[in-house]
Amino acid sequence: MSKLVISIDDNIIFKLFQQSSLMPPCMLKIGWLQVLAATAATTFAGHMLDVKLFDTPDKVYKIVSDLTHHFEPAFLSVHAAGGREMLNAAYAAAAGTNTELFAVGVMTTDHAARGIEELSRNVELATMALETGINYLSCSMDSVHFLKTMFPALKLIVPGIRMGNSDLRMVKDHARVHEPTDRRVDYYVVGRPITQSAAPFVEAKRYFDVIDAL
Repeated sequence: MSKLVISIDDNIIFKLFQQSSLMPPCMLKIGWLQVLAATAATTFAGHMLDVKLFDTPDKVYKIVSDLTHHFEPAFLSVHAAGGREMLNAAYAAAAGTNTELFAVGVMTTDHAARGIEELSRNVELATMALETGINYLSCSMDSVHFLKTMFPALKLIVPGIRMGNSDLRMVKDHARVHEPTDRRVDYYVVGRPITQSAAPFVEAKRYFDVIDAL
């Protein structure tokens, strides 16, 4: 499977990318919009379901159990900031399924957390995730080197990726954007530079070639 993950926030685009023979072999990252539009026959197998669960342990256990058993996504996100008890509940609910959980670290939209504060918080969240059995953490590119040095076994998902020639006017919700340069990252998430491109499948192939050559 490719390290490229394409972030989709539109149901029509999701169906287009899901069905097109022009798509490179990579995951799509989807969210609650696709869950709400789902039918009894819908499956998200092979894709990343980014719902960022953050609630009481009992509620998170129930939601994780329902989502993993009905939709069978490859990945499902929970907020690491929800705490150890919530992460334990999520992990228990996903046990025995084909779904890998990933914990959401400091968000790339968090303008307040930068530098040492961001690193310190991500270390705390990564430690808690690993101790509960969750091996994946999403974080900004700014934290990758430090986290991989401190936690070699930690697997990282990095959003906010833009390559050269991307239209940065599309960037409205990311405090930081980066090019994919570190081969230790397990998955790079790219959204609008691909989905809002004039030639989205050409752009997807361009990102696919660069990221998988790392």
